[in-house]
Amino acid sequence: HVTHAPELDMLRQQYDRVLSTTRISRKLPATDVARSLASAYRSDLTVPVPQLTEAANIFGSVAYEPDPDGRVRSVPLWLTYQGHHYPHFALALACAYLNVSPDALYRGDDVTIIPSATLPDGARRDIKLPTMSARPGDGWRKFPDQRMLISWQTNARDWSMLFASHGGAGAQHIPIGWLIELDEIRRDVRHNRQRADEAYLALLLPPDEKAADPQTNPDLSGLFPGELTQQFHASYTKLYQQPNDSPDPKTLERHAQLAEQVRQNAAFLAEQFVGVTELSDEERAIRDKVHRVIHAHTQFTKEADSGQVKLAESEARIRNTIDGTICIIGWTATGSLADFVPTSLEPMCPGPVVHGAIVNSILTDHFIKRGDRSVDLLLVLLVGVITTWVAARFAPVSALIITVGCVVFYFLINGMVLFD
Repeated sequence: HVTHAPELDMLRQQYDRVLSTTRISRKLPATDVARSLASAYRSDLTVPVPQLTEAANIFGSVAYEPDPDGRVRSVPLWLTYQGHHYPHFALALACAYLNVSPDALYRGDDVTIIPSATLPDGARRDIKLPTMSARPGDGWRKFPDQRMLISWQTNARDWSMLFASHGGAGAQHIPIGWLIELDEIRRDVRHNRQRADEAYLALLLPPDEKAADPQTNPDLSGLFPGELTQQFHASYTKLYQQPNDSPDPKTLERHAQLAEQVRQNAAFLAEQFVGVTELSDEERAIRDKVHRVIHAHTQFTKEADSGQVKLAESEARIRNTIDGTICIIGWTATGSLADFVPTSLEPMCPGPVVHGAIVNSILTDHFIKRGDRSVDLLLVLLVGVITTWVAARFAPVSALIITVGCVVFYFLINGMVLFD
């Protein structure tokens, strides 16, 4: 068989692309939109992997086009493809949180309206998102219309402190280490449970021929009911020899009942040797093996129970952090170039942080918008009048210094304080 061939890899990528677009098409409400997206795999659009498209309930677009200085200060709220419009990922996410279908959104020339949005406090009202179109010098060629400025509601020194309380930690950013730790605890608990059950199997099943030894590892399978042995072994196989970290509660309950029966039989067998001083070599070997198994099972069970407590605490920590919130999962590691955007906040801002800022603006109804052309003309006229007055009122050198100072002051206030 040929594996990892470039042709097969390319075929696999194209197959996944078609599969993803097909699944997205099936979940879109409008049939004409679905048909247009079904041919997206022929274009340069990037679609999620099939596993995500199968699990997702809503879909959105993500596109970046920087300003002439290379920084991204706005995003297109709508992506037009084959005559149809797809909302930005953050907009679609906010609509899901506000219980509004993206199909109900109103798109105007300079505004997008989310009608009858259900806010977190239970109130219902329209949310108006100011948008803008490209002007000469903006440099937006791919997505010139329906752009919304990104509002950074913060004075934080970096993105990790974006929504943190004053003097607090960046609680809104959950490191992936929490999830890795959670997975490791689950694996440890599962491993200790399995080791505890394997200790019981050492009593129920005959030892391997190589491991069998009447003096140290006698065969005790005949001392336990055969039906119990079969049921416990079948339950063990179902739990641990199949790749299923989350078995159904009924299976776990039944396995716990069988394990309790084994424990009772092992305890009864151990009691037969209590107070007996004179034992044959065979009886002593049986007694020692039963004691070893009971001790091993007790130790592994204690470790599993301790891990279960730690697991519950870790799950509660994550649940309390994200419960009732919008959780955006994505790359934030500085060593990765997978999803970083140069923004006015910092030169390498994680994409999920940009989405979070947009969602936060929508939910808090806090937006910034570009002034009308009339404001630009008035500012130009005002600067011209001030410059003319300074030139007529002061000496040439003084006038030049004052004029340069006014220009610098304008750029600092407009570009650094009011905007970036």
